Amino acid sequence: LPSLLFDPDTLAGKLLGLRTVLLVGRALTDAGAAPLAGLPFASPRLSVLDLSDNALTSIPPCVAALPYLSSLRASRNSISSEGADRPLMGEVEGLPERLTELDLSGNRLTVLPALMGVCLRLRVVALANNDISLPPLPATAEGRGRSVPVDGDETGAESDEAALLLTPPALEVLDLGSNAIDRLPLAVAALPRLRELVIENNAIRHLPPALGLARSLRDVRASGNPQRAVRHDILSRGGAAVLE
Repeated sequence: LPSLLFDPDTLAGKLLGLRTVLLVGRALTDAGAAPLAGLPFASPRLSVLDLSDNALTSIPPCVAALPYLSSLRASRNSISSEGADRPLMGEVEGLPERLTELDLSGNRLTVLPALMGVCLRLRVVALANNDISLPPLPATAEGRGRSVPVDGDETGAESDEAALLLTPPALEVLDLGSNAIDRLPLAVAALPRLRELVIENNAIRHLPPALGLARSLRDVRASGNPQRAVRHDILSRGGAAVLE
């Protein structure tokens, strides 16, 4: 990446109309992406930034200064949840409020990005192929360290804090496939616009009954879990059969 590519002094006024930047498969490291710091000044109306297939361990800080960014794709990097210097991980700070698509699949995340209350316009979230697990359920005297299942539902009480991490109200597509998630928070099933849910290849033992009441949900992919609530022959017939 040329060091002057997004130098605001060099390119002032020349890239103001730029809407899309694709830096896919450039072997970009955190240091190599440093010139992107000038991007908000050179192209303030940028709406799509694709950093997929690189060697980043964190999202470039310039993302927070792109007010019109609607799509951020950073799949297949080495982005980690560890450390206070990991922008957008753990407690998300500075994500553009117009963001509607976030793709962090194929990274090294171990916790969910905290999206609720930060990215209210998000419609598509892809977090597949990480190593994400949910925080433990609140301890109870009866359960000795976990909430007691109700009617075979091990999602726990509605106070499950994990639900607050991934429930932007406008969410339509949520891909959590191939992680280490052991339950599906009830708040996910209550998302009013959710139409596609991918939770295959996790450690989920039970699907919440409320999933069948989701108004907009049309596609559920839950194969590859040890769950017993829905038979595998039904799962093999796709989302419509699961919702019947």
